[in-house]
Amino acid sequence: MRMPLVSYFVVMGATLTLALIFISSRLEPLGSPVATSQIVGVARPYMPEPERSPYAITGTNFAAAYKPAAARAAEALTNGSRRRYSCFVVIEEGSIVRVLAMPVELGRGGVARVLRPALTRQEQTRLDNASAIN
Repeated sequence: MRMPLVSYFVVMGATLTLALIFISSRLEPLGSPVATSQIVGVARPYMPEPERSPYAITGTNFAAAYKPAAARAAEALTNGSRRRYSCFVVIEEGSIVRVLAMPVELGRGGVARVLRPALTRQEQTRLDNASAIN
């Protein structure tokens, strides 16, 4: 003989649901039986240890004058300088025009010389491919 499982679960489920609804409407809520807090049990966020520098500061010259990069560049434009700066340079090679960040030497009134780094054939090909406009 087969058991009527579906009808059993429907009848028992409906009976238990109605019993729970009836009981919950008659009882007063008592609150949580366990004292809880929203802070207890929450883990602190992970803060990794800061990386240690391989360089040790042995001394600091606080008397040295500090100049921002813009002031050094302006001074190089007015007085001339052999110091190397990096800036955007327009390079025209035939019909190809490229704008690249290149090392330059600044002189009075502008760029005195664009310094082209020595590149291998593979590096030059990569630079050409990276700066090509399709």
